[in-house]
Amino acid sequence: MGRCGNWPSPVLRFSLLLFLLLIAAPAGAVVLDFEDLSVGDHFVFGDVFFTNSVMIDVEPFQWSNGNFGANFSEVDDQLFSGGTGNDLEINNVNLDIEIPDGITSMSLLFGEYGGNLNVNVNGDFRNFDNFDDIDGLSIGGLAINVVALGDDTGRLELSGGTINLFKIGGQELWVDNIAIVPQPGTMVLLASGLAGLALASRRRFVQDAGAAG
Repeated sequence: MGRCGNWPSPVLRFSLLLFLLLIAAPAGAVVLDFEDLSVGDHFVFGDVFFTNSVMIDVEPFQWSNGNFGANFSEVDDQLFSGGTGNDLEINNVNLDIEIPDGITSMSLLFGEYGGNLNVNVNGDFRNFDNFDDIDGLSIGGLAINVVALGDDTGRLELSGGTINLFKIGGQELWVDNIAIVPQPGTMVLLASGLAGLALASRRRFVQDAGAAG
């Protein structure tokens, strides 16, 4: 008689517990805020560095006249991107941010104070003057949204597809809080299905026990 309130299977009990743990977990976004780097860290063409376990390659920059050159990228704390703490200056280089698998959206804060800009999404390269020039476009299969935050700062957002490659460069550009957001994990979907099965089995168990009584 007392078994009517119990789960019929330890496996199904575990499935529900797994589901509850997964939906309570953080979304899993990786945020590159450069706080693990030191002010004054200096990178030039050919350098590779890591921040929050993400690899970044320093590559040449294309000017508005089509020629290429390369200068540097450097960590500072001047808040030119509108963030907090450290940010990253990009001066006539492109930064190739090694995107993990399964990324479906990303965003970053920027401060843009002169010269032209480069963006490459999934091999779709653009050379333009201001972030407003790419607002509302589709680049590399991703929808681009630019939010102005005042005083030459803003937020660049990419969404609506899978990001396999992302590069950004400028002449007088600062960036911060690069948020890389993965798609929902298949484990969440699996746990969801198992939890549904557990609940259905419990209802069936209780009904059978009631009929037997």
